[in-house]
Amino acid sequence: MSVSDWIEVFSIISSSILSIIAIVVSVLALVQNSKIIFESNQPNITIFSKIINFTSPYPFLVLKNFGVSGATILNIEYDNELKNYLDREPFKNMKNVFIAPNQTFVYSLNHENFDYNKTFSFKITYKYLKKTYIEEHQVSFNQYLDIAYTKNHLSKSSSDTKELSDVLQEMIIQDI
Repeated sequence: MSVSDWIEVFSIISSSILSIIAIVVSVLALVQNSKIIFESNQPNITIFSKIINFTSPYPFLVLKNFGVSGATILNIEYDNELKNYLDREPFKNMKNVFIAPNQTFVYSLNHENFDYNKTFSFKITYKYLKKTYIEEHQVSFNQYLDIAYTKNHLSKSSSDTKELSDVLQEMIIQDI
């Protein structure tokens, strides 16, 4: 073989190797891009605390999907102590419920004997595109302890004021 033949063989081999490397890099980039698109479109279901102050501070738990896709809630587990602050069993009817993007479920807690120093643990299991996710959250209310709240004392003759307060409170809750 002459030198020009060796150069041609070397050129063919090197261009083949470079082509294979380019194909591998392209495939890896497509796989990575697919993962990024999947992760950016998945739901983000969380639970957090909220205080609304009207006649006195009222604590709420808010379950919300901050993601851009909906998901089906399979189960919500929580500390048993949470039942002490609710009039009913929380999340009993949330199994197999679809939660749309930006959809919110609000649970009011009993404000009269509520301990703002408590931290509650939650474990939310949900399904999105045949894959099951488990999110664990710690919900605390102690960040609200340093906030000054005013308390309005309503007289018995101010039933209209009480009704207006209830309507405004409901409007704020729906806008959470």
